[in-house]
Amino acid sequence: MRPALIRRIALVASMLSIALATSVRAKDGSEASDARDTNRTSAAKETSASAPKPISKRWIPGISAGLIVSGDHVDGAIDSMAGSTIGLGLSGAGSVATTVPRLQIGLDLSSPSLRRLPLGPRVVVFGGLQVMGPNEENQLAGTDGDVNLDTIAGEIANARPNAVTGLFPPPESFAGQGSSATSEYRPLSWYLGLGLVFEFPDRKDEDPALKLRPFASYVGEQIHLKGSVAEVTGRPPGTPYLVSEGLAAERDILHFVGPGLDVELVVASFANTTFSLFGTVSFLWNVGDSSYSFSDPNGIARYDFEVDDFQIRPGGGIRMAWRGGL
Repeated sequence: MRPALIRRIALVASMLSIALATSVRAKDGSEASDARDTNRTSAAKETSASAPKPISKRWIPGISAGLIVSGDHVDGAIDSMAGSTIGLGLSGAGSVATTVPRLQIGLDLSSPSLRRLPLGPRVVVFGGLQVMGPNEENQLAGTDGDVNLDTIAGEIANARPNAVTGLFPPPESFAGQGSSATSEYRPLSWYLGLGLVFEFPDRKDEDPALKLRPFASYVGEQIHLKGSVAEVTGRPPGTPYLVSEGLAAERDILHFVGPGLDVELVVASFANTTFSLFGTVSFLWNVGDSSYSFSDPNGIARYDFEVDDFQIRPGGGIRMAWRGGL
C-alpha cells in the first residue's frame, strides 16, 4: 500500500475519533445540565408544597359558647263550650311575659377570603344547640290553685254529712277544682345560619383584630300548651256529686327566621388558635303557627293561645378559631 494512502486513512480515523469524543462530552454535559434543572424544579416544588397557605386562603373552623336572652310572651284564654256545665267563674284570659337565658353552643366554618369582592369577606356557615335556663310552666289564665282530679276524688270519698243538718259539704268547698291555661317552652332548641365575615385589618397573612358578621339564621324551639278544668256540682243527699273535667294539651315546634349581626374582638392567640369575645343580636320572625285553639274530649272548655310573632334576642360569648386551617 502506498505511504500517501496510509497517511490519508490515518488522518480520517483521527478526525472521526476526535468527533466521537466531542459528541460524548457534549451529551454528558447536556445530561448533567438536565439533571441540575430537574433538581432545581423538584426543590422549587418541595419548597412551594411545604410553604403554608396565607391565612386568607384557609378554611377556618371554630367553636363558640355563650348566652342568648329571649323574651317570650304568650296569651291564653279559657271559654265554656255550648251546653257545658262549667261555671262561669272558671273562664278567663291572661298572658305571661318571661325573660329566659339560653346557653348556646355552636360550630362554624369560614371559607377562604373572597378577594374579588370588596373587603374580601369570608362565607360562614354555622349551627348548634341552645339550652334554656331554669324555666317552669307558666299559668296564663284560670283560677288560683292546681287542678287535681285525684284531690277531688279524695275529697268526695271522705265527705260526710253534717251531724246537725244532715247535709253533705257544699261542692265549692272541695280542693282540687278550678281551671288553668298554661304554656311551657321546652329546654332544648336548635339553630342554623349562613353569613359573611368581614375582617379588619384586611391582611392576607395576619390575624384580624376585629370581625363583623352579618348573617341570616333559623331557630327551632318547642312549646307545650295545656288547658285543664275541673268543677264539682250537686250535693247529697238531694243530688249526687258530679265532677265535670276537661283536660287537653298540644305540643308544637315554633320556626323563627331573620337577620342578625355579630361583632367579634380577637383578644388572644396561641399557636394557630385565636380566642375572641363576641356580642350578637338576632331579629326573628315566627314563620309557623302563632295561634292555637283546641278543646277537651268531653266538650267542657275551649283553650286559645297566641305566641309572639317577633322577637329580638341579644347575647354574647367566646369563640375559638383554628387558624391553621383545613
